[in-house]
Amino acid sequence: MGRLLLTIAFCLVGLSAQTDEWRRPALRLADGRVTGDAVVAVGEPSSPTVGSSFEVVDRLRHQDDQWMNSLVGDADHDHRQEIVLRYWPVGSPSGTKSFLFYEDQGSGQFDPVHAIPEEDGGLLAMGDIDGDGLTDLFFEHSLGACQNEFVRMEASSPSGFPDHVVWTAPKEGNVIDFRATISDVDGDGLLELVTSDDNFNCPSTTRLKVFESAPGNQMNLILSQPIGGGDLGNPVAADFDLDGRREIVVTNGLGQKLHVFEGIADDTIVYSGFLAHSLGNAYQIALLDAVSPDGRPIAFLAGQMGSLDYRVQAFEMLADNSLSLVNDTPVPNNCGASIPQIAAADLLGGATPEIMLDRLCGPVPIYTVGAGGALSLFDLPVIPESLEVAGTRKTHSHSGAVVVGTFPTAANPQGATQVLELPDQAAER
Repeated sequence: MGRLLLTIAFCLVGLSAQTDEWRRPALRLADGRVTGDAVVAVGEPSSPTVGSSFEVVDRLRHQDDQWMNSLVGDADHDHRQEIVLRYWPVGSPSGTKSFLFYEDQGSGQFDPVHAIPEEDGGLLAMGDIDGDGLTDLFFEHSLGACQNEFVRMEASSPSGFPDHVVWTAPKEGNVIDFRATISDVDGDGLLELVTSDDNFNCPSTTRLKVFESAPGNQMNLILSQPIGGGDLGNPVAADFDLDGRREIVVTNGLGQKLHVFEGIADDTIVYSGFLAHSLGNAYQIALLDAVSPDGRPIAFLAGQMGSLDYRVQAFEMLADNSLSLVNDTPVPNNCGASIPQIAAADLLGGATPEIMLDRLCGPVPIYTVGAGGALSLFDLPVIPESLEVAGTRKTHSHSGAVVVGTFPTAANPQGATQVLELPDQAAER
């Protein structure tokens, strides 16, 4: 319950007073101007193009207002993407607190196809960590006050969804962590779960943890590194400096540092140092790896410089194990203080995925990515009280979907998760 109250507290600071859920009101742009344009290019306003704006096409049952509690994947291997959400009944609806799987029915609508009852937990990652053809779902599960665990649930068949627990491990901190990642950081051919273990209000030390896949659906803890400076955001992993070895990059929200770890040998991951950054409330990183326009991974960090001053900063490794700031983009917002959320997804079917943000008190900016991490504003839908954001990739029949969880309001009493798509993107590009 503590994590929920803290999250709500952050969201309530600087809340938008808008009540019309689908109207696009005037917005504060990156340069301080106010505009009512539906589509705004960086630096200059532009007139909306008919059919060019993302529109709400579906509303899914309420998503838990946690830090970042949504995943995207294809758990049953039918080539249709699923959105996995944390369902938390509000406004007296029926139902059980659960992880809900919504699958693309082919037209851009998402139907519920699977549910995992979960009273109080957080989604971390989804994938086939041991290469057996069965999808694994990782999440955090609360056993009581400061008594929590990591859980791995696996599907019973390649065409099924995760349905039974195969592994658990003690979790020292609370159930408040951002997404985890699955990667082979140490280069030994075995995938690992890379996750933060944030203490929040528990008597433990915040740590970065790496669990490696082992025979018999087990997971071996190969790294448990304490990190000071507040709770950690979502770790990302890639060969940032192109030296053939993968690095982990993770930030702590209060310490304002991007920490770097490198896998140097089998089961050996070492701390390489940190880069200080200037953003507050900065926990979330979106990663462009193989699809980066620069030919090297780019980490996009979302945060704020001050009241009504939100940024996305892009970082690359231009030297061995050393991050550099390569771009700083102001972000449209109406917030005094919040924790912005960021995600990457191939919404348009181009060579490079798009970047999207929310929890900005209304605006949900969607950017295309250029060289050097430069961001160009593609669209600016408005969804009051947005909390979480994820995206699906473009298909042959519709654009990728921007998936936005919301906090309940009078106009949206159940906090339905909104699904936005482009109406003019039916043809494959």
